[in-house]
Amino acid sequence: MQQNQSSQQNRHRVQIHGPQINGILFDLDGTLLDSAPGILNALFSILEKHGVPYNDQIDLNPFIGEGLMALVTQCVPNLSQAQYQQYTQEGFAHYIKHASTQTHAFPEAKAILSMLNQRKIPWGIVTNKTRALTQSVISALPYYDTAKVLICADDLEVKKPHPKPLLMAAEKLGTLPEHTLYLGDAINDMLAAKAANMIAVIAQYGYVPNNFKDWPHDGVVSTLLGLKKWLI
Repeated sequence: MQQNQSSQQNRHRVQIHGPQINGILFDLDGTLLDSAPGILNALFSILEKHGVPYNDQIDLNPFIGEGLMALVTQCVPNLSQAQYQQYTQEGFAHYIKHASTQTHAFPEAKAILSMLNQRKIPWGIVTNKTRALTQSVISALPYYDTAKVLICADDLEVKKPHPKPLLMAAEKLGTLPEHTLYLGDAINDMLAAKAANMIAVIAQYGYVPNNFKDWPHDGVVSTLLGLKKWLI
């Protein structure tokens, strides 16, 4: 009888905590770094430079993770493809020059990354930001040099929502996908994580739209330290 009770308690414990987490991967913008000020500054500077009228009442935060072209499209939906590309390239140049002073780590980033390092839980970053753009802001992240892996949009032939960048990152961490947690604030993050058979957790504090709970996911955290409950 005692053996049966013990077995039931163990099953209950697994249901609460899920699989053991041996490694954590993060998205960058809207997850570890508050990049919105720098990205939006680049966007508006380019539009103003060209004298393009735009609707400044739109909530652009949910589109920040999709890149500058997506943001330009939201503000000015009637440009030609050539104009979109031109404005995006000019926006990239502006961002690389100015974003380092307009990008900051989210509160608790230092605490959670310090905890991971102290507990020897390997972690890394998989972003759809290009490597040049990433390098322009990565120093704003505490302990960035202790990341075991950094995969950017132009490192592979595919990017999120394709699972390959996440699978490669897990391989470099030395963790199995099913024991790796991926934290992000965009639907492409969750699609990639689920396709890679990882634990997909939404960073609610990031640049998420109102319908974020409709995304495929395994959990939601309201702050970075909310990850602690996954690290049993």
